Amino acid sequence: MKQGDVFTINGIEPLFIAETVTPSGAVYARKFDVYKGAYGGTDAFQASTEFNILFNSLDQSGSFVEVKIGTITLKEFVLLRSETFMKEGTVFVVDGIEPLFIAFKVAPSGEVAAQKFDINKGAYGGIEVFQSDTKFDILFNSSNRSESLAKIKIGDITLEKFVLLRKNSSLASANSTSLLEGRMRPGAYSGSGFLGATESLESVIKQDEQTLKGLGITFEKLASKLGEVIEATWGMERNHSEPREHARVSIDWYQKARKQLFPPVLSSENLPNQNIGNLYDEYQVFFMAFRGLQDCPWDCQLDNNWSSFDFLLLNCQSGEYLFAPGLIVHLIREHLFFEGNESPYRVEPSKLARVLGLA
Repeated sequence: MKQGDVFTINGIEPLFIAETVTPSGAVYARKFDVYKGAYGGTDAFQASTEFNILFNSLDQSGSFVEVKIGTITLKEFVLLRSETFMKEGTVFVVDGIEPLFIAFKVAPSGEVAAQKFDINKGAYGGIEVFQSDTKFDILFNSSNRSESLAKIKIGDITLEKFVLLRKNSSLASANSTSLLEGRMRPGAYSGSGFLGATESLESVIKQDEQTLKGLGITFEKLASKLGEVIEATWGMERNHSEPREHARVSIDWYQKARKQLFPPVLSSENLPNQNIGNLYDEYQVFFMAFRGLQDCPWDCQLDNNWSSFDFLLLNCQSGEYLFAPGLIVHLIREHLFFEGNESPYRVEPSKLARVLGLA
């Protein structure tokens, strides 16, 4: 027994998590829920207690192919996730029937090139092509190790509570949602916070998923279009012929617009001069760059410096606009997350869809 071990007594629930183990073998622990993590007061157990250790919540060395439910370790399973759109790495079945496939490439037309997929071995066999009208049942994305899981299906049985052991993931523990929400609280990874003090990550994501479903738009479509606009305009911002003056004007205009000093209200009849900012199609973007980088609360390794700026995105045709952090593109694309309702950096999905002209 060591710190972080999750166990039962005499093989009977509830689960406990060890917080302190003394040299004599006595264990101080709290009750443990696979969704919420530790809760309740501290219980003390003597060294002579019959512990049934299930896993260690701090151990990140487990493989991707084991799931523990109680004392049972399952080797073969299907994961059910909230992901609803197809992209590279998406694992799916066709018409609800095995085998599993993994998307190798997704064409703009919706055509999918894929290989068969085994939970233990990965992709295998030749490339198969599926038309966009194929009935895909999307299970999860193999490249997104950071999304917390909610269900697992073994044959015809769907289980709600389980522990997934993943390799090299800071979210390998059963209390990952609790740890993740802790990082998102104000004053943790961000001074303002990604979530409010008591907001639920799962509830926020479900709320936004319902909003997008009502609009008939996917997370992927929003993230893809926003990413396209930001990539193009951030490139313009950095490669301007007079970068210092261009950045100064852009920052000045961003700050005034943020404070609503000038112009008092943006609209299609009251637009900024198109000689400032960065124009891409019908969009005009102003950046506010910072010296530091904002870390992703999922501890993802980011491959660009978009977390070093905030931006103002204006649709010059409609006059719709919004302010957002550069990290939001990654958060939407990889984690289906627009930030919490109580976060000052939240981006309302319906507003983003309007600004991008998708709704």
